Amino acid sequence: MSEPEKPKKGWGARHIFGAFLCVALATGFILAYCVFRTSVEWVNQVGTTSNVVQIGTAMKIWAEDHRGFYPDSVFKEETPSANKVFRQLFRDGICENDKFFGASQSPYMADGEIGEEPDFTEAVKAGENHWMMISGLNSQERGYRPLIFENALSPTWPPRWRADMANKPVRARAWRNRKIIIYRNDGSAAPEPLVMDGETLGLPEEFRKISEDELKNKPITILDIEEKK
Repeated sequence: MSEPEKPKKGWGARHIFGAFLCVALATGFILAYCVFRTSVEWVNQVGTTSNVVQIGTAMKIWAEDHRGFYPDSVFKEETPSANKVFRQLFRDGICENDKFFGASQSPYMADGEIGEEPDFTEAVKAGENHWMMISGLNSQERGYRPLIFENALSPTWPPRWRADMANKPVRARAWRNRKIIIYRNDGSAAPEPLVMDGETLGLPEEFRKISEDELKNKPITILDIEEKK
């Protein structure tokens, strides 16, 4: 005669504790990863913001000696690249290092070579400048207007950035939190939120509040970055 089947044991306290521990560890790992990723993002944005502040400060110093105009005013017969304008800062003794013309998670990074005076042809070469700028501004104009900002898809107003390439080393990448860093004409700089504009990211409305008369009398010209051929 066979022995009666022993009753199956349900989950005891040990099993419940083990399951709880696994869930807690998994949750903790996910939270730690999110915090780490956010921290890295913040550190990279702070470093990149510091870079553009150095560029903007150099531009302001140059403008003090040129009736408030920025170095793009030197190029009267052409529309220069942003690289060419920034190189003028070296020619006039304002900058001695081009490393801060790069940015975190950008394909455009300087090698530290600036060349010899007076031309400094090695400074801010093609592929070494991450930043676009708006031409024709004066240091005394409206402070909210962007002066220098992270490279966009094309040098057209309003600029656009890619929504599908967050933190990737490609042109027109935005940060994971859908921000790009902007240096304003009043000397402030910060990561600014972008908004979805069709399939791309665009500037928020506050940057587009430019009257039709202003656009008509003074079109917005964006100076492009130089890319390696």
